Amino acid sequence: MGNPHMPYTPDKMDEDGVGQLDKASQQVKIMDLPLSSLNTKATALYKENKLEDAIAIYTIMFEKAKKNNLTHPEMYICHGNCSAAYLKLEKYEEALWHAERSMLLAQSSLRRNFKGSSSYIKAFHRKGSALMGLGRYREAVGVFEKGLSMDAFNPDLKLGLEKANQAILKDLAEGKSQEHRTITYPHASQKISYHPYAAPLHRIKTDDLLPVSFLTPFQAENDHHIKDTYNYMTVQSDIRMPKRILKQLQDPYFNRQYRRAIEQAVDYFESSDTDCRVLNLGAGAGVQAIHALRAGARHVTAVERWLYLALACKETMMENEVDEDLYSIVYKRPTDLRINTDVEICCNLLIANIFDKEILSSGLIPAIQHSLSELMIPERHIIMPASATVYAQAVELRVNHVAGVDMSSANLYRWCPNQVPCGTVNKDCVKALSDPIEAWYFDFGNPPTKSETKTLDVTFTQDGRLNGIMFWYEIHLYGDVYLNSLESESLQPGIQYLAGELSVAKDTIIPILATHNTVRMQFDIESADYISLAKRDASFPHEHFGMLRDESRIQRYQRAIDRTIKQVLEESGEAHVLDIGTGTGILAISAAKAGATSVVACDLHASLCDIARKTAAASGYSKKISVVHRDAALLQRGKEVRPLGTNVVIADMFDAGLLGNQFEYILSLTRRKVVQPGAKVIPQAATVYCMGIEAVTRPMEGVKLACFDRYRWDSSYEVVDARDFQYRAITDPVKVTEVFFDSEDRKNIREKLLKLQVKTSGLLNAVMFWFDLHLDDVDTISNNPFTEHGHYWGQAVQYLDRAVRLEEGRKVTMLARREGPSKLHFKLRQGVGYQVPKSPWKIEWGGGASVENPHFQRVHYCELLVRDFLMRCKSNRFPSIEKDITMVLAHCGSLFLNPETVQEAGQELVVLEKIHGGTEFSPGASLEAIVGKTKNFY
Repeated sequence: MGNPHMPYTPDKMDEDGVGQLDKASQQVKIMDLPLSSLNTKATALYKENKLEDAIAIYTIMFEKAKKNNLTHPEMYICHGNCSAAYLKLEKYEEALWHAERSMLLAQSSLRRNFKGSSSYIKAFHRKGSALMGLGRYREAVGVFEKGLSMDAFNPDLKLGLEKANQAILKDLAEGKSQEHRTITYPHASQKISYHPYAAPLHRIKTDDLLPVSFLTPFQAENDHHIKDTYNYMTVQSDIRMPKRILKQLQDPYFNRQYRRAIEQAVDYFESSDTDCRVLNLGAGAGVQAIHALRAGARHVTAVERWLYLALACKETMMENEVDEDLYSIVYKRPTDLRINTDVEICCNLLIANIFDKEILSSGLIPAIQHSLSELMIPERHIIMPASATVYAQAVELRVNHVAGVDMSSANLYRWCPNQVPCGTVNKDCVKALSDPIEAWYFDFGNPPTKSETKTLDVTFTQDGRLNGIMFWYEIHLYGDVYLNSLESESLQPGIQYLAGELSVAKDTIIPILATHNTVRMQFDIESADYISLAKRDASFPHEHFGMLRDESRIQRYQRAIDRTIKQVLEESGEAHVLDIGTGTGILAISAAKAGATSVVACDLHASLCDIARKTAAASGYSKKISVVHRDAALLQRGKEVRPLGTNVVIADMFDAGLLGNQFEYILSLTRRKVVQPGAKVIPQAATVYCMGIEAVTRPMEGVKLACFDRYRWDSSYEVVDARDFQYRAITDPVKVTEVFFDSEDRKNIREKLLKLQVKTSGLLNAVMFWFDLHLDDVDTISNNPFTEHGHYWGQAVQYLDRAVRLEEGRKVTMLARREGPSKLHFKLRQGVGYQVPKSPWKIEWGGGASVENPHFQRVHYCELLVRDFLMRCKSNRFPSIEKDITMVLAHCGSLFLNPETVQEAGQELVVLEKIHGGTEFSPGASLEAIVGKTKNFY
């Protein structure tokens, strides 16, 4: 058997206490018995609690099976019983070995039939218990969780998980059970190079996201291992960048500082009687190019890497009546520019706007290097920005107790492939643990050509748990003009998650390793004992951190749950709850606290189920709560739900538009299968309201930007935060419809004509809508745009197909229609107003098979790539798409891709892979429900 703990010689058996069977003749007789008889004898001894004797018989049985090459169809049961006997004797090493052997044999038997399924589940409990006995609590947690993912209702596994979590917390309080992690100290400086054209990309590893040999766009476009992913990301970035740059166009601070710096730089050349020729990299909408021309520049070459931003730049120039002889617009990557071909003559003012919250990751340094060497007048030029100073600060980003529930388990999933999460930093959620410290200084007049590493000695100003580094930068544009990303609405500071959580104390010093490879920065700790290491899941929906921050919503849910369960207990004596889309499990725990008899919490995302199990165990409600990793629409009575079904349904799976996550459809499916007639539903109903608004791109620093409005339109609604979204309310709010969840008998209206009263003259081109969610007769939650504190849902804005200019005091008629189970659509009456311009890729010329619009074809090509990718998911023969996405993310700077856009599109692909890679079709699954549309992830 190869087990060092298992004695096979008769002498050793005597030492282990065979007792009555120590005579050689008796041993020979036992050895002559068939395996089935030995099993019967050992089982009888085990039931009589003669554990040593039972173990001795099992030992003889295993020795005979090995020696004579025999087997038995239920050998896994023998190993399981032997493991159980060793557990009772507190011999955990031996118990662990037999539990693992039982698990392996039972798993093999499942391929033939399902007789071994119960033993397979028991093996998880025995293995976890053995690990608990050995003090290996973190491993035990993993084993119990894996068992519960297969049998969510097993009470032994639930109890084991609860005890293991409590043991970890006790050890942590005593300074034990920490996870050690050491990284290899990188070379202090390495020359940056590019992979040769023939390099096999599938063998290139980018685990650290800091390569020193970069991919070229030519390789990414032509290597068959990665070209589809790269082309998909390129097109997705192309169509997403116009909306992303809108925030920059509406940032007064950003645009004011750039205008001032450009005016000073052009004045310098004029004062020296020199023509100012401008090379504008990352021209965007052309605002900076127009500032340069208005300040007196002789000519501007506006370079834009993204097609639709290049088109928008041309439209902005025309709208502002700029002479076409004064500018040229080039749609190319900055490193592909050539003198005479793309740039007529060498320039003396370089304006580079190729940065985001990470400053380097969009390719700022390679773009400047190429321009300095090929396109600028040597030594007689100005570079804008001239330099940048990066600051770093140790921070804690955690959720702890939310509405009386310990939700710290959610912090295990603070990780993302790009290390820096997308979205806006909510500064109220960030706890500063140190003072800011200067991390890097970049002189763009002499940009670095090598990777660099330095150690930052960070002194902590208060106790806490370090799990992230917040960084921002101050750019010296020119003269006395600076731009600080901490003050900019469009740039924002970035936060990089560390490998896990680290306990720190006030006045202690920890060295933080800072590294950059000219296209990316990274912060890490060379060696540390972490409280816990972060779990890596590229599909994890970070919007749940924002949901947990909205404590008032959770408290209202808790009050409604308390009242409802109390009422059901009085009427029926039992309250069996189904929590649809449980997420982190906080509402399921609230139901258990309120006195529910049992709670089934289901979710389609495995990592959210893991958090829910951990949270239930930490709260002491493992016995009541069963977490099921499955689509709620597929639940069955007698399997995931008790045979009589549930009589209470709880759900919080709504988006800004109420119906986008298909709750109404999923609820109807669960009603047919697992919910009792007349069951209570929380929430009971919702009321939707709307108002007409004017949402246009207003002039910024004297530059007209109305042509950019075409990129706002979409067939679906977008999620906004009314507090920082620029709009004007044109009409008074009006009630749209009511949606009832508590009864199938009450039919919901599918279509309604609305009469809106115009209160302010203006252009009606969009509708903002929101809802009041009626949890019960007492508590209501609203995401209306008139409150100061806001809501993590935000509000929904739908741009209309037709716009109309209205006068105050008039009324306008609008049609609100339900389209399918998850969409509410608004439109003006036919013939009212004028057709709004749309993005080029949303105009389908010809229709059917004769689509002629090349822009539409580019996006359709992406859809075909996704379909082909999803068809491959079921086979499990191809590596995960996450590998390709990591490759692209690591080389964003050299490929001139936007990292946030790549990460968003990449997460969508990973989620689709999980949905379509399952063994069964999930009717209730949707990409929008898992990924979410909210932007406040912290």
